Amino acid sequence: MKTRGALAATKAGALPEGRTAGGRSTKIPSLPDDQVDRALEILQPLVEAVGATLGPHCEVVLHDLRTPERSITAIANGTVTGRRVGGPVVGGPLKDVALKLLDSTTRESTMSIGYQTHTRDGRDLRSTSLILRTSEGKPAIAFCINIDLSTITMARLLLEELSKTEASDGTESPDASPQLDVTDITAQIIRDALGETGKLPKYMERDDRLKAVSLMQERGLFLIRGGVERAAAALGISRFTLYSYLKEVRG
Repeated sequence: MKTRGALAATKAGALPEGRTAGGRSTKIPSLPDDQVDRALEILQPLVEAVGATLGPHCEVVLHDLRTPERSITAIANGTVTGRRVGGPVVGGPLKDVALKLLDSTTRESTMSIGYQTHTRDGRDLRSTSLILRTSEGKPAIAFCINIDLSTITMARLLLEELSKTEASDGTESPDASPQLDVTDITAQIIRDALGETGKLPKYMERDDRLKAVSLMQERGLFLIRGGVERAAAALGISRFTLYSYLKEVRG
């Protein structure tokens, strides 16, 4: 029988513990609290390795989820979503299954493979996310891959990158635009959620506010310190009411 956490992971598009995309048995272990730093150290070289192997259309991101406001500890090809080391866990692809799982009742480590997301400017991505949790069920590490599907020439460019034999120095081209900070990102999440309702907060019914809270939760707003307070203020409701909506959204 599936646990509640496994059901939540399955509904969100993730693979429950013990399953892979091919249906084979596997094990995604939890992490003892004192091994999180070591696991980050092991995973960090994979970020550059995978990014260099698959080319500039493939973004690879490593998050330390213990510090969601500055979770990105390593990133390759960050121009795909416009992020850099030190960025927050929010601000990445929209409709990200991993963010929804982070802010849910799921307590198992999960792997979500090949789901569709998109960038803030509308480019389509194919994403895969591994979320490792501690033995207490707390999110500890996320290892994420986002492949840009927006251009017809992507396959040709990818093949060109794969065929290169010369060594790369690992440097990246400068970002075309500065990375948004966590305050800008959280404000944008709130504006987007309010905009989806089509109403000003003072005219919203309960269902409108519930929809807005659900959209904010999907974007990971409540993983960030102060997210509840900012959302409550924008909606014109108390923190207590916001928490009751959030409990209902999380199920």
